[in-house]
Amino acid sequence: MSTYQNLNRINSTSTTILEKDLDDELYQDEDNVSVLDASEKTNDLQPVQVDYDSDIEHEQEPLRDFSCKGVYLEQCKKRAVIPSKHYLRNLNNESLIIRYYGMKPINVKAMVPSLKINTTVTKLDLRENCLGSLGAIHIAQLLKDAVYITELNLSNNDIGLQ
Repeated sequence: MSTYQNLNRINSTSTTILEKDLDDELYQDEDNVSVLDASEKTNDLQPVQVDYDSDIEHEQEPLRDFSCKGVYLEQCKKRAVIPSKHYLRNLNNESLIIRYYGMKPINVKAMVPSLKINTTVTKLDLRENCLGSLGAIHIAQLLKDAVYITELNLSNNDIGLQ
């Protein structure tokens, strides 16, 4: 046998011994627990959920105000209308008189949702404003739902044909 063949035989024997050693010894740790056993144990582990205490505050949606005043202010904001202090002051009176204010249809449109839920106002006087036909349509929509309004004055508001 040549030296080359002897080396191959020794290498193959060494490889076999190393493979056997890997099976027996390299899978043993210091506590004599095999690595395979440890990996099997890690498969049994369940994820742990930790509840961290943080300084991050979650923003809550602001509470909506469903009062007549709150609904009116929300509508004014939505329609980019400046809220009327006179309207807000007299919203809880039996008679709501808004004369000579130069109100436009958009102003009335902002008022309608709050007047629909208002149970106090029974007389609505909007004479001498600039409501026009569109403002009258908004008032008509109000009257379909607001059963508490029993008197209405829309004189001199440019309603109808001219």
